[in-house]
Amino acid sequence: MQDSLTPPRRSWWAINWKWVVPLGCFGMVVFFVAMGAGIFWIVSKSIKSSWAYSEGTKLAAADSRVLESLGSPVEPGWWFSGSINTTPSTGNADLAIPLSGPNGQGTLYVVAKKVAGEWAFELAEVEIHGTEERIDLLRPASSRVPNTVLQLTVRPVTALAAALGPRQFFFRFGFDQCRGMLVSQGRASPARS
Repeated sequence: MQDSLTPPRRSWWAINWKWVVPLGCFGMVVFFVAMGAGIFWIVSKSIKSSWAYSEGTKLAAADSRVLESLGSPVEPGWWFSGSINTTPSTGNADLAIPLSGPNGQGTLYVVAKKVAGEWAFELAEVEIHGTEERIDLLRPASSRVPNTVLQLTVRPVTALAAALGPRQFFFRFGFDQCRGMLVSQGRASPARS
C-alpha cells in the first residue's frame, strides 16, 4: 500500500512533455525545410544540366559583345526562372538566367525547342541591366543590322522562265542550274554542248 504522504508517481510524458513538444515541432520544421531544399536542389540540377541552360550560358560567355559589357568571366547566377518540358523526341525550354561579370549584370533569355530529338534556339538574348541594350546571341557580332524582316518569294526556275518567256530567261540567266537544261520555246530541253 502506498503511503498517503508520498505523491503519486508521474508518468514519463508528464515529466518530459515540456521539452518533447518543442523539440518535435522543431524537428518537423527542419524536416519540411530539408525536403523543400532537396526538391529545389534536384529541380535546379536538372535544369542546369539541360541543353538549353548549358548551351545558352556557354553562348553568352563566349560572345565578345557580352564580355565587353559585363567583363570577363561571365558567371550565371543561382536564382533563375523558367520552365523546361521534354520527352525523348520533343521539348521546349523558356529560361531567364541572371548573369554577372566584373563590369555589370544582365539576364540571359533563352527559348529553345526540341524537334525530332534535336534542340535548337529560337531566342537567345542578353539584356544588360541599367541600359536598354539587348544582345542577340544568335546574330554574329559582325552583322549589326537593325531587326528587320526580310520576306523573299522563291519560285522555281521553270516558273520564272515561264513568266519571263524562254528567250528573255535564257539571255538573263542562261542555264537552268537545277536541272542542267536550256530553256527554249517555253519548254525545258536537254542541255546541248
